[in-house]
Amino acid sequence: SQMPKSLEKDQLLSFQMLKMMSLIKDESQRNQLFNKKLSEFQNLKYRIFVNNQLNIINNQQKGKPFPTVVFENESGKKESLAKFKGKYIIMDLWATWYAPCRETSPVFEYQANKYSYNDKIVFLSASIDSDKNKWKLDLKNKKSAVIQWWISDPNILNYLGVKTIPRFIMIDPAGNIYNANLPRPDETNFTNIVDDIFKY
Repeated sequence: SQMPKSLEKDQLLSFQMLKMMSLIKDESQRNQLFNKKLSEFQNLKYRIFVNNQLNIINNQQKGKPFPTVVFENESGKKESLAKFKGKYIIMDLWATWYAPCRETSPVFEYQANKYSYNDKIVFLSASIDSDKNKWKLDLKNKKSAVIQWWISDPNILNYLGVKTIPRFIMIDPAGNIYNANLPRPDETNFTNIVDDIFKY
């Protein structure tokens, strides 16, 4: 706070603000922190960067409504998450062209089969392939316990700050974010989180 305005101060301020905002659980408190420190930035680039990161943190917050996304099924029919209202949704954001996604897919399938007895949970694989035909070709002759949909507009990635795939997200029965960065299905924490929801 005592440093004169400079590039070095902007760098330190950005780092500290992002660290604080990630620890603060309340959206209004995060916004208040940003507004309080806004005038201390000299460089507009850092101010914009922190503001963008703040929006991403807010968008990922537990209890935040999941953004409206238009999906398509294999037949080309428009689909919406609204059809699963009242159920938990575990969504896998992936692409056919990325090897780590293909490696994780069988484990996600395994988890879907493992929880197939529970009608309160849905496993959804949402492809972000730019070429829908490549995704459809990948599904050909493939039977799966996972619902397979395609996202025509990948802006959801920017909205949620998704920089890498596969990315797993859990949505609650009311259509709100439950966990915006769920552990991968081959991690122990994945099972722990799912089991904790239904243990009572």
